Formats: sequence, structure tokens, C-alpha cells
Amino acid sequence: MNQKARNSELENIFTEAVAFHQSGNLEEACRMYLSILAIHDSPLVNYNLGLAYYELERYEDSCRCYTKALEHAPEEIDVLYNLALSLKQLNLFDETIITYKKILSLNAEEIDSLYNLACCYKDTHQDDKAIALYLHVLDLDENNQSALNNVAFLYHKNDDYFNAKKYYSRLLRINPEHHGARHMLSSLHGENRHSAPPEYIREIFDAYSAHYDISLVSKLEYSVPSKLRQIYDHISDGRSRSLAGLDLGCGTGLGGEAFAGLCSTFTGVDISEKMIEVAAGKNIYSALYISEIHDFLEDCLDRYSLVLATDVFNYIGELQYTFEAINKAAQSGACLCFSTEISFGSGYDLRKTGRFAHSPEYIQNICRLTGWKICSQEKNNLRKDKGRWVEGILYLVRK
Repeated sequence: MNQKARNSELENIFTEAVAFHQSGNLEEACRMYLSILAIHDSPLVNYNLGLAYYELERYEDSCRCYTKALEHAPEEIDVLYNLALSLKQLNLFDETIITYKKILSLNAEEIDSLYNLACCYKDTHQDDKAIALYLHVLDLDENNQSALNNVAFLYHKNDDYFNAKKYYSRLLRINPEHHGARHMLSSLHGENRHSAPPEYIREIFDAYSAHYDISLVSKLEYSVPSKLRQIYDHISDGRSRSLAGLDLGCGTGLGGEAFAGLCSTFTGVDISEKMIEVAAGKNIYSALYISEIHDFLEDCLDRYSLVLATDVFNYIGELQYTFEAINKAAQSGACLCFSTEISFGSGYDLRKTGRFAHSPEYIQNICRLTGWKICSQEKNNLRKDKGRWVEGILYLVRK
């Protein structure tokens, strides 16, 4: 076959590969891209193959393809940008930051790279650098909602409440329906609310899922599930086994790991799809549901003998409806194990952290109103926040 005929054949294969790619048949597209590369090393084919691998979540392969494409065009911004996205998926933050800086050396006002570099700094706790870049993004696009939300969050995290209020307020002027910003602004103004918005909770835990266990257990010294298990074992005297368990707000399964040995069936429920994905990998639960817990309880037909809610009520202020709903899903004599942060008033309050705290008096009244008897109530440290212990109470109540 002469060169012209071979080139024509490769072009036909590439056209067909692109059609498969666009139709979503990624495996076939990859196979055809690779068949071209076996004959001819093309930066465009490497780039397209990198895109297909990225969509297949094969991030190491996509990095390899983009790097190969850059050998021919080291300053091609589109290739550099997609390489950075792949590196970030692999949590290779140093390499990601270097790549975004390379893009910005070629185009200092490439706004997506500025924003994504700021996010890398935020994720690696380089807050001052992140804030500076988010503000630069806002100089270029004053209505960038993501930058407004993130810079407000970082000011809030670092106790700069004046600027946190300023940027949450700016965000709400642009988007009055931004539930997270309204919730956090309420917390800073000392206003109370019934609960945190589901959208806000989902966003927090989707973003937190990949590092949740390491951050909470290793860095914040969180051990609420094991402490609740000790309380349960003491109260039950080791007699209860083969329970039908329900883990509300199960997250990545930290509570489930502590109680799984007691349960013949164990159902986990969480609003965050990404947290559920992590929990599924632990093989703790017999069933997992992505749902807001009230929606799940409202539709629930099963009845449970053990219900967990570890660090769940921090995001719900008014608990009467929640306890009534749990009661309906609980067998006679069922146990509910949960934790709360301590409010020193008589009810509940929304703290500047955006989380709720509940007084012992409030929990006692709610239990009395909704058919629960308190069997154990122990003051304990829940986790650390900025180096200080967050005080809370661990409860075991019985229907």
C-alpha cells in the first residue's frame, strides 16, 4: 500500500473512531484510536484517546496520552488543561499545580485554569494562595458563583467573618436560591433554622468523600461510632445479635464498621452519592440508598431493631419530625444510637460552623414527645475542630 492510500485508510479509521466516541461507544473508540497509533504517532489521536480514557475514568491512561501529545505540541493549552484534570483525579496535586501554572504562563487570564488552580490550593489547605486566586477570578468575572462561594467558605473557615458575610451576600444577590450560602450567612448572623438545606449537605459530603475517613479519624481524632458501640454493648450486655440495622447518614460507613457484627441485615442511607460509593466498597451493608433521610423514612416499609445516626443531627435543628419518622420505622424495643453537639441553652441553635447543637433538655423533651426512652446519655468529645475538642453527648434511646 502506498503512503497516500495508507493515510486515506487511517483517516477513515479516525473518522469512524470519532463517531464511536461521540455515540458513547468508548471502548470501541479506544480500540480504533490505538490501531491508528500502532501505525502512526499522532498528537490529535493521542489527545482524543486521552479524552476517551478520561470518560472511562482511566486517569493514568489519559495522563499518558496527553503527555504523549505534548511531546509534539508542548504549549497546546487544551492538552495541558485536560492533563491537569486527569492529574487532579489521581490526587497528584503537585503535578496538577505545575500544569496549571504552565497554562497561566502562556495565558495569564485563562479563567478556568485560574479557578482550578485556586481549588488545588484550597484542597491542599494553602488557603491564602487559594483566596488570592479566587479574588483574581472575581476581578475577571465578578459574577462567578463558584469563586464567590469558595472564597466565602475560606474566609469563614479562617474566622474572617466580615469577608465571609461580604462574599456570601454577593453570591445571594446574584443567586437568591443558593441554599448553602443562605444557610451559612444565617449561621454567621446568629439566626436559627430548622435544618441545613439538602443541597448544601450533598455538596459538602460529595466534595469530602475521597478524604473523609483519613481526615475525620486520623486528623480530627473522631471515634464516635466505637464509643457508641461500647455504650450499646454495655446496655445490651452482649445479648442482642442478628439485628436489622439502619444507618442513617451512613457516609463512608464509619458507623457501619463499628456495628456491622451485630446485624444480619444492614441498610445504609446517605444523601451523597459519592459517600455511598465509598461505603459500597467496604461490603458492610446489605443495601445502600442515595436519599435524604426523611424521604427514605417516609417511604420505608421495613422495620429495624437498631438505628444509627452518628453526626447526623448536626445538620438537623428541629428533631421532632425526624424522631417520629424513625419511630415509625423501628420495631418495638428498638435502639436508636446517636450523637449531638451540646447547646447550653434550652433548645437547639445554629452555630457559626453551620452545624446545629442541641441541649440535653431539648433531646429529653423530643424523646418524651415521640415515644423514646433515654437509656444512656454520656458527655464526650466528638472530634477536633481547629485543634480544639468539640463537646457532645452520645445517646442510646429505646422505643
